Amino acid sequence: MPRGITAEEVAGVIQTATPGVSNVHDLHVWTIRPGFVALSAHVVLDDQALSQTMPSMHAIKDALRTRFAIEHTTIQFECSQCNDGALICTPTAAPATLTAHDHSHRDGHTHDHAHDAHDAHDAYLHPASLTPIHA
Repeated sequence: MPRGITAEEVAGVIQTATPGVSNVHDLHVWTIRPGFVALSAHVVLDDQALSQTMPSMHAIKDALRTRFAIEHTTIQFECSQCNDGALICTPTAAPATLTAHDHSHRDGHTHDHAHDAHDAHDAYLHPASLTPIHA
């Protein structure tokens, strides 16, 4: 760690830089040369589309630059359902609160069904039905 910086302080700045950050882990901060500090971290966000994460990325990088003069950052976003070391998420049975609906398939056939059958039939991933798989 560079002088005057602690991992706890850096994690705290990341967690408060933008809404929806639930955890920071695998945090590494080091000096490449005097005055040039680098950081890498895994940041767990509330579940959202990748395209929606750019404001969070900018807010975190701006906060790190302002507070610690950290210019070189590598941040890996993870979703809260996969934050415990999972390599991938796979579908499980969908929650009972989801309702049935009509669904069209690539081959043109359609039918109504509940989500539990939908997950098994189409292997469609509903965010609420993801389970982490560990190495």
